[in-house]
Amino acid sequence: DSIGRGPEAFSLETEMIHIKAPVLLLWCRDDRVIDISASEIFRRGLPNSRTVVLTGCGHMPMMAQPGNVAAGLREFVAHS
Repeated sequence: DSIGRGPEAFSLETEMIHIKAPVLLLWCRDDRVIDISASEIFRRGLPNSRTVVLTGCGHMPMMAQPGNVAAGLREFVAHS
């Protein structure tokens, strides 16, 4: 619970501007750890990003939906 709240915390918004590489934001609509609303912060801060939202899974899509995760990764790599 203390991640990002200690003295070593940093601002994502100021750090993301340095990322120029293509980024895949793969999010689960039902993630209870990091709400899907956070994906918009990343999308705005990473203009060279693509967002894929999966339904029916939580914080571990690679375990719950490995096929859909793999398909999203394949498509991202093919178009990056």
